[in-house]
Amino acid sequence: MKYRFELMIFGAILMLAASASGAFAQLDRDFVGPVSGESIDLAPSILENNKMTPGSGGFSFEERTVMGNSVSADDFESRSPLGALLRSFIVPGWGHWYVDSDNWRMGQYHLAADVALLAAWLGINRQSYVVEKNMFTHASAYSGVDIREHGREFELAVGEHRSWDAYMDHHERTRNWDRLENFPDSPEYRWHWESDEQRREYRDMRSRRDNLNQQLPAITAIMVVNRVISGIGAYNRGRAYTPDNASVYVVPGPENRGFETRLRFSF
Repeated sequence: MKYRFELMIFGAILMLAASASGAFAQLDRDFVGPVSGESIDLAPSILENNKMTPGSGGFSFEERTVMGNSVSADDFESRSPLGALLRSFIVPGWGHWYVDSDNWRMGQYHLAADVALLAAWLGINRQSYVVEKNMFTHASAYSGVDIREHGREFELAVGEHRSWDAYMDHHERTRNWDRLENFPDSPEYRWHWESDEQRREYRDMRSRRDNLNQQLPAITAIMVVNRVISGIGAYNRGRAYTPDNASVYVVPGPENRGFETRLRFSF
């Protein structure tokens, strides 16, 4: 069980590393904005046959090929880079699918990594729960107390000392007077292990639970990184479906009288 979770996490990290190189490689890529009434090509290294022609309100796209796929002008309005970014933050890979549902292989890697990480997180969390439950049962059966309601400090004390009397004696000899008031002399605090071997078993189970719990924040952090990388990649692909992120161009004025300058942002 342990090695299976480790393999899942390792595989997810490899997929993240592969996808991150592609996402950051295109992070600074930009498109050329329209500046005249002639048809122009945008980002020829990524886009093919991307033509802009003069329209009644400025310039309009007729058709272009993005990542090998021919897309009509009507499709561009629905492929917002910001929309792709936000979708990838919610579910890695969703933004890639939103941009191009026929070609979202990189998004599939992000989605597979997220599924693997989520499965590992749930598996480790479940395993921690089982170990903790066994630890509580073991302590109740062999030490005579229920440790669930007394906090972590009590858990540690029960594992470090064979009995409540041994705990009090130790802190009296070491003059840790403040520790003497932590656990009052009452039945729910007076533990006594039947043997040191049973106490060591309890400590081993507590250590296993703590080690499992320490893995959960790391997996959560990797899941967040996966979403960030997926969002960057989806945003960059979404830009390929957007005429410009920001452009300034000149168009004929009302009733073809004079000219006016327009500033356009795409979100």
